[in-house]
Amino acid sequence: MAPEKTQHLELQSTTHPNRASVVSLKQKSGKFWRYTQALLCCFLNVVNNSQWVSYAPVPQQAADFYRTNLTVINLLSVVYALMYLFGSPISASVLDGRGPRAALLIGALSSFIGTLLRWAPTYAGPDIALGLAFVGQVILGLGQPFLLNAPTKISAVWFDDKERALWNAIMTVGNPAGSLVAYAINPTFVTASTDIPMLLLIWFIVSAVFFVITYFLARDPVDLKTRLANWEKEEGVRQSSIGGTLFKIKVLLSTPPYLLILVGFSIAVSLFNAFATLLTQFVLPFQYTVDDASIFGAVLVLCGIISAGVFGAIVDRTLKHTLVMKIMMSLTFLSYLFASIVTPIEGLMPALAAAYALIGFCSFAALPVSLELAAWFARVNTKGTLERMRRNINASSPSVALAVEQVEHVGIPEGLAVGIMWMAAQGLGVVFTLAFDAARSSYGTKGIQGILWASSASALVIAITLFFLPKEAIKRSSEEVTLP
Repeated sequence: MAPEKTQHLELQSTTHPNRASVVSLKQKSGKFWRYTQALLCCFLNVVNNSQWVSYAPVPQQAADFYRTNLTVINLLSVVYALMYLFGSPISASVLDGRGPRAALLIGALSSFIGTLLRWAPTYAGPDIALGLAFVGQVILGLGQPFLLNAPTKISAVWFDDKERALWNAIMTVGNPAGSLVAYAINPTFVTASTDIPMLLLIWFIVSAVFFVITYFLARDPVDLKTRLANWEKEEGVRQSSIGGTLFKIKVLLSTPPYLLILVGFSIAVSLFNAFATLLTQFVLPFQYTVDDASIFGAVLVLCGIISAGVFGAIVDRTLKHTLVMKIMMSLTFLSYLFASIVTPIEGLMPALAAAYALIGFCSFAALPVSLELAAWFARVNTKGTLERMRRNINASSPSVALAVEQVEHVGIPEGLAVGIMWMAAQGLGVVFTLAFDAARSSYGTKGIQGILWASSASALVIAITLFFLPKEAIKRSSEEVTLP
């Protein structure tokens, strides 16, 4: 049937399986399970991401244990990030087709297996241990998108529009919180290379415990499967083939607001990933210690977590998503600029700690806001993009025709939209990490200073890009919105 020109866009509408009604949630699921899923997702992201940077706070001890160099140790983090690109398409299919519970179970299982493969061979010699450590990082990296892409989907099926951004923020910051935990805890347990096996054993035990907890506590809304079946029956919409998915990606990348968010988000997150991986190696040449680096890393992430929670609550009440993005990304540029100035100057630890605190606070404010905007643009603005593309659509292809029907009815699902965001961020993060490590190892302190100034320039690109976002994007579900 033809869509009306003006209609209510209710984010919690039961006409689409990704939107659970508030009444249904209260009657059938209850607040306990709603908040349990959000907190479980948050803690699983903490555990998984802490494995990403588990070697970063103690790089020299790890290099000595495996009898290799710092570049190889950095590659353990790079491999983890690279695997996200392969796991993300599968995670999007699972989240949109099977629901959050299946995704959380897969992510928890990957953490369990990956940490086991890193710890078990540590007593078999450095060569075998290093090889299986890479295999473990591959499995951990493949599982990450099932957890990292889940917050937007969980907030969509479990929460109404007045809580969605806040709980999306709480779940999403579990990822950087993993870096905070790693920087705060790992140096405490590792004072020599012989302590590495004990560190890996601790993380294996933690992963095993959370896998068991996930198995028993992970839930989907009780009516999710019914709504999926009814929606497919009533709307005549089925899961997309590969060709249909590629068409949806093309539509997304042809939607200007989504593309602007994609650029800003990917640069901001990739910069953080590179800094989280190499922070210790950035500050040691300027007469700081490993303990100092741990403080910098903890301050960076802790301020970011606080910021994400604060601004998540603010945008839930005010819906000023784009305003928050523009202001905080402009301040992020100034924060990187400040860090570039004070890092090379010895004896300015309080100033450098303040610089990293500002970077975390300003850049993380935009993290959950970006994901909410991406989900909204994918649901609403892609319909206008589809109308503009109609002349060039090959309607004779069954997969494309099905994808067109899906976009016309409900837009593009959150799982795919958010997955592309994180894929771009992780891929660019790999590029930044490799480039920064090469500059550090080849040019020493001058290379590090160049990295800092390049980071400032990248943050400026973000601020300029987001200046072109529309002034108002997300509206309350009670308001009328004219479809594009």
